[in-house]
Amino acid sequence: MDIIAQTNLNPEMLNAVARAALGPATCGVSVGGGQSRIHLVNYNPPEQQRASDALNHFGSLSLSADQSRMRVGGPDPVIHCADERIAADRQLAYLIFRDGALITQGKLDVTGGKVSLTLSAPAPGVHDVLLHQLAGQFASGSLRIQVDAS
Repeated sequence: MDIIAQTNLNPEMLNAVARAALGPATCGVSVGGGQSRIHLVNYNPPEQQRASDALNHFGSLSLSADQSRMRVGGPDPVIHCADERIAADRQLAYLIFRDGALITQGKLDVTGGKVSLTLSAPAPGVHDVLLHQLAGQFASGSLRIQVDAS
């Protein structure tokens, strides 16, 4: 069974959110032709709802960074998320991609509905940062930071 959104989303980021929301209940995602799909192993209403939530709230968290373009050796960029939807969360997950490849992931502690992540000494390339909830509506947000060689 597929849960479908009528837009092309970033497949790596969508897969990370789908895996967090559904675990082994999903067998992956596909993106193309103006649609994004989360593939479910079984017909199960609670899993369908979690998949729908992940798609409906994909990209809905507002992220900001103190810089969106930098040079290697410059000050480390800091990513912030302050959103009322994460006020009750203890942690958010993060993933960092450089030029489309996952380079690191982990969890951040939420304090008072806010979270920050420092991109330490980034290498040259395009860095996409994804933050997402680990429960609830599985809301997510992302931003891009360009790091140029010196």
